[in-house]
Amino acid sequence: MKTTIRFMITAVIIAISAFAFFNRTGHAQPGSETDPAVSLSYLETAIGFSPVQLEGGEELMIDSGRGIVLVSGAAGLVLTGDLRTKIIDISDGLVLTGDIDLIPGHMYIPIALDNSVTAITLQAWQSSIIAIPGGTGR
Repeated sequence: MKTTIRFMITAVIIAISAFAFFNRTGHAQPGSETDPAVSLSYLETAIGFSPVQLEGGEELMIDSGRGIVLVSGAAGLVLTGDLRTKIIDISDGLVLTGDIDLIPGHMYIPIALDNSVTAITLQAWQSSIIAIPGGTGR
């Protein structure tokens, strides 16, 4: 009986503590200014990403190993040549193959395996902002 009461009291204390913690910290909306995981200013200052604006139909060549984040708009990565290149979705922990549509806020790193010759092209479907570490040099 004493064990059950102690268990109930402990469970209530944990529930109240969790409620107080989450209520105090708030819930940032993904993509909002308070969500540093996808905030452009956070990417620019904390991680050293440079924003690149592409209009619909524009393309940008991406080097193997270069990280990219779609901040806004719609874009995809298109692979041509040796298709041993993989695209790592760091945000979801996935290894992707072939052409992909980018999900806003996700970080992607295309990796050419075995020195394969592949053109990695970032294509903007509409006006888009892409964050790239260190910029593009264009």
